[in-house]
Amino acid sequence: MTPHLYTASFTVDNDDLDETGHMNNVRYLYRLQEAAIAHWKLLSDATVRENYLWVARRHELDYLASAFLGESLTIRTFVGECRGALSTRHYEITRDNDGQRIVQAQTRWCLLQRDGMKVVRIPAAIAALFESQEHE
Repeated sequence: MTPHLYTASFTVDNDDLDETGHMNNVRYLYRLQEAAIAHWKLLSDATVRENYLWVARRHELDYLASAFLGESLTIRTFVGECRGALSTRHYEITRDNDGQRIVQAQTRWCLLQRDGMKVVRIPAAIAALFESQEHE
């Protein structure tokens, strides 16, 4: 399987900064989650989203460099594995002007069926959504 890569860009704004003047660690996680949600919405249709939702089970973030106000950053993310009810999503945030890797991360997501909010095994059709193909 070749995973479908999703890319999103953003500019560090005042809301992202902490008291040291660089991007707050919690804001990186927020931006990663936004990218994951946008990727899921791109790949899935309304019917799938009405029946299923993802919840985070574990986040791992490695902070490799600092980002500052006004810097343009790019997030690249893909789902590398679906097993049972869990998927592993990988992320990388880089600074646009020099390509410096700022954050490397992964999240273990758990699939729930909305009806009853029960953990469910990831159906093959949902796992297939994360494989590389043309999505518009």
